[in-house]
Amino acid sequence: MQSSIETYSKLLGASAGPPTLVSNQKVTVCFLPLDSGSFLELVCPQPDATALLALLQAGQSFYHLAFKSNDLQNKVDELAEQGYDVLTIFRSEAFDNALCVFLKTPGGELIELIEEVQVHE
Repeated sequence: MQSSIETYSKLLGASAGPPTLVSNQKVTVCFLPLDSGSFLELVCPQPDATALLALLQAGQSFYHLAFKSNDLQNKVDELAEQGYDVLTIFRSEAFDNALCVFLKTPGGELIELIEEVQVHE
């Protein structure tokens, strides 16, 4: 992961955040900020992340797109009605324990929705 952090930091002119273990997904992730609130997430599988390791061994390096949602359940319901398959729901240490959902699009691509926590003052 360190060589990827160095490569993309130089390429994007961005400083990477600290690597974070997401234990229930069996990966370590690291984020590099992009323009307008977007970011690049680098994902490094742990030795027992067999599904992700199989993708990497098959030559796939692009994993998924992720989107924040301030109305996660309604968005999941809407996408399910459009033929998206809900794969897994979990809380992620990488997003301050926010609720996350992986879905497969009707075309077979993987997306992640991340609960955007609203701060009330």
